Amino acid sequence: MTPRAIASDNQPNTLRAGVVFTGLALVRLASIVACLSILSVWNPALAGSEESAQATAGSQPTASFAPAYVSDWSLPFNGSLRAHPGVPGQPGESSGTSANKPRLQARVSVFASGESIAKRVDQLLDIGIARSPEAQALDRSVSHYRSTTQRTASVAKDALDTVTDYRGISMSTSAGKTILGQDQKPTNRGLAEYQRQIYIDKLHVRLVSSMMQLAMGLGISDNSRRQQVIAAGLKSLNQVVGPEEADRTLEMVTAWSQNISVPQSIFSGHPWDTIERDTKLKCIVEHAASRDPVVDEIKQRVGKYANRTKAARVTTTVVQTALNAISFAAPGWVIGPCADLALAGFIQANGGTEEKKLREEIYLSKRLESRSRVIGDEAALAVDNYRFAVVTHNSPLLAFSEALVGNLSGQEAVPEVFGLSVLPTEKKSVVSTVEHKM
Repeated sequence: MTPRAIASDNQPNTLRAGVVFTGLALVRLASIVACLSILSVWNPALAGSEESAQATAGSQPTASFAPAYVSDWSLPFNGSLRAHPGVPGQPGESSGTSANKPRLQARVSVFASGESIAKRVDQLLDIGIARSPEAQALDRSVSHYRSTTQRTASVAKDALDTVTDYRGISMSTSAGKTILGQDQKPTNRGLAEYQRQIYIDKLHVRLVSSMMQLAMGLGISDNSRRQQVIAAGLKSLNQVVGPEEADRTLEMVTAWSQNISVPQSIFSGHPWDTIERDTKLKCIVEHAASRDPVVDEIKQRVGKYANRTKAARVTTTVVQTALNAISFAAPGWVIGPCADLALAGFIQANGGTEEKKLREEIYLSKRLESRSRVIGDEAALAVDNYRFAVVTHNSPLLAFSEALVGNLSGQEAVPEVFGLSVLPTEKKSVVSTVEHKM
């Protein structure tokens, strides 16, 4: 028989061997992914426990407005997306209320010191989020990636990438865009939560600035300039929460400012110099960062990566090296696949691949950077407007700056920063308006 004939006879055998090899490899890969997917459902710790996250959210302090609820601003990032049921502009009100039903509606504003007026910012934040299509899209994205199905799929994809590296350079590309602040479509839970927090942080600063603008305008004696400043603040609020809530906020700030009494000794003193200003700013930021639930949650999450014991580091090195060697060198179709399965399970039990963990740490780092920047910006607003209020004898602006510091850093920081509090301590009730709706 000629060599060509022999080669022709061997081709079917070679083809069959290739098909069998490919089929066994696919079965091997599918078994690994299936086992890890089942494991992620049985053990929620591999994909993130939603139950423990909601328990964390439920433990946060509530705002002083009634009905009490936790603002999106103060929710830890693993918490519920909707802190309260309701419709835009009516926190806590059921969406099933008929708009056509005749009713008498009254609004009563209750103020306790300056804390409540500063927390109005958090209320407006939730109203603004409920009105914004962009914010609603971000909420849906986060909810989608927090679902059990997506958490399971995330583990399965990571396990598949462990064997095939099918993601290519997509993970490093996403991380680079995140660092540079470039737009990208959310493809995982970490990115979706990061984008949502960026939106919330920027909106919160805008609302703080708008309310401070109202307080500034109320303290200006020149009527023309007063109306101009207030109109600018109302315009900014209108764009976020709508005219009704903007007008309601002005009514609240106006009623609150009428109970402010600033001792003349504050206005007759010297404004803070540069070093004093920086010292007080640092004090506010340190107090605020130490009590911010989002900052605390992020630090705890990153700490799980950073504070691994030496024994854990040595164990992962030895186990992964040994399983890789067995998978590569073991003969047959039993020992190798078992080693692969054990390796993939070990990697997922330790939080996933290193590439995935590094990407998550980048998202967490950017979230910490965003919240820290917002705290610094709002602290600077409070300090600089307080100095300006002292120079211009603007009582509402001075009091609102103090109220903002108390809400941001806690009431214990107020004496350390200002020395003397000018905010009222007795509760005062003011009926704003009564509306007949038919």
